[in-house]
Order: sequence, then structure tokens, then C-alpha cells
Amino acid sequence: MPLQEWNDFCIYWRESMIDPVTDLSRPAGGSEHLVDGVRGVDYSAQLIPWCKGNSVSVDQNTLQLYRTLMSILFENYRIRWRWVDARPKVNEIDSRAGLTADDITRMYGKHATNRTRYHGAGEPTRNWTNAEFLFIYLLQGRHIRLYSSHNKINSEEQRIIQDIEMGKHGEPGWMPNGICAQLGRTSDSGGHIRLDGNYGWETYIRDHYGAPSGIDGVIAGSLQSGVDSSLKRTMEYPLHIVLSETLARAHGHGGQGNEWGKNQSRIRREIADMAIGGDGDRIPLDDYYLIFAKHSAAHMADSSFHRSVSDKSAAKYELEEVVGSNPRRWNVLLEPEFVRWRELRRERER
Repeated sequence: MPLQEWNDFCIYWRESMIDPVTDLSRPAGGSEHLVDGVRGVDYSAQLIPWCKGNSVSVDQNTLQLYRTLMSILFENYRIRWRWVDARPKVNEIDSRAGLTADDITRMYGKHATNRTRYHGAGEPTRNWTNAEFLFIYLLQGRHIRLYSSHNKINSEEQRIIQDIEMGKHGEPGWMPNGICAQLGRTSDSGGHIRLDGNYGWETYIRDHYGAPSGIDGVIAGSLQSGVDSSLKRTMEYPLHIVLSETLARAHGHGGQGNEWGKNQSRIRREIADMAIGGDGDRIPLDDYYLIFAKHSAAHMADSSFHRSVSDKSAAKYELEEVVGSNPRRWNVLLEPEFVRWRELRRERER
């Protein structure tokens, strides 16, 4: 299921972020903002619903590596674009805008194991293998580019993409020929991976952290300091974090059938399906608890309510008493974006 959600994300991302006429990224500023006749991104149509459907509760330790690496890719790119906004005549987009082999080594140690009772010498460590998995999917989905120097695309990038599409990344011996290996070989020349700004990531960064449209004297998406931080951003939800968590769940313990959080995905789908088949935006509280119990997760029913309050990207569940009910009954109200997530998936299943 998480891999299915990843495939949906790739479709929604392109349809949302890329203008179909020019085949270029839409401008920052949101769907009501036009630049040269091209509208900004309507996040509410597909990407926010996807976010609401995929922000699930899983042991955070299992997700941390993926969240950390994605956050660094995002933050490093954001910081460099902020420099560009402040100093437009200076080229600030270089390896500092991405992630290098040295960065990974500082966080997770050397890429290969020493000989122990559990490992042979030179085997790739689990952290580096997990990092490789994340990079494989981001590269295949066009979300990152592989550089051999500060601003030169690595000549091995297309070969790696072709090997991924042929399924070679699942074969033994992939790591010496993969993305992390290239980062290591080009570390002295500025080799790195970087989010692809031409594929919507600059726009998303500006919409998530930059100035919204409509401020006098400020360009929509500007990352310069001085913009009121209390203003509502064009895209408030941390989509990049939910994406990293989805890919973490897809990888699970490695290999097919080992995905994390599939049970929660089933529960969410069943809750949304019941609402769609009934009143559209609510289900009876009793049925809500029964769905969790059916999937051996009764202990998570209450925590899902609590999480919907504390986590901005999580689906929101609210209780509403049924007027005139005797004995008293309650419904669980579902936010429209969560229901829309399931409707989009059902449309794709037809």
C-alpha cells in the first residue's frame, strides 16, 4: 500500500506542480496567483488530500533516517534559495544546496561494515542501504538530480535510472554501482544529490516557507527576511516529511511484503469508504471503534483522535453528538481533505 501511495504521489505531483502547456514548474503563490498567464499550484486538489491520507502513526524511530535525510535535502535547498533572493547576482546554488557523502558519513558513520560475528567486512551498513532506497525512489521519480560536481550532472545518472527501471536495484551487489557509491566517488569534486527545482521543488519550498501572494512590494514566494512569519503560508503542510515517511513505510524491513503501517492504511481506507458510502463526511462513533477493533488495533482508536489535534498534517477527527438521539449517540466527523484522498484513489482504481 505505501508503494501504491508513492505512485499516486508521483502522478499528483506532476499534475499539480507542472504546467501542462509549458511543461515547466508553476510559479509560487498559489492557484489564484498568475505569472505570465500561468497559475500557481492548487495544493487542495490532490496534494493536501494525499498528505492527509498518508500521515500515519508509526514508531518514529523507524522513520527517523528517512525524515532526517529528506529534511536536510529540503533545508539545504531552501537556505541556498534564500541566499539567491538576497544576492540575485551571485550564484549560490551548488553542492551546499544538496546532500553529500560526507554529510551521510557524519550522521551515520562509514558506508561499509567491519568484520564482526554478524557481518562480513565491507558489507554496506543498514543506514546506508536505507539511504540508498530513499534516493533510488526520489531519483526515479525525478525529484532529485545526481551531480558529479557543484553544478554538473553526473554522467552515470541516466545509467542508474535505467538500471532502476530494469529492477537491478533489487539485486545483490547493487550498492557499489548505485547512488551512494557515486556520491563517494565524486566527494572531492563536489558530488551531491539535490532536489530538482525545475520539477516543482523550488515552487514548493517557496510556497511552504516563503511569502504568500498579495503582499505589497513582496514577490510571492520570496524567502527574504522581513516577511511577517505569522502570515498563513500558501502551502502549510509539510508534504516533504509525509513523503519521506511514506517511503520509509514502503521499505519497511526491506523486500516485498515487509511494508510498515499497512494495517493503519487499511483502517483509514475503511473509515473513508464508510463515510463515502453514507453521509459523505461522517461515520457513527461505534463503527469507528469497530473498524479499529476489526484490524486488531482497538488501542489506536483514541490515540488517533489525540494525534489529529497535535499533528497538523494528520487527518482530523471530531466528535459531534447526534441531535435528539436517545440514548445519546455520536458521529465522527472527517475533514473533506481526508475523504478526498480516498475518492482520488477510488477514481484511479476504476
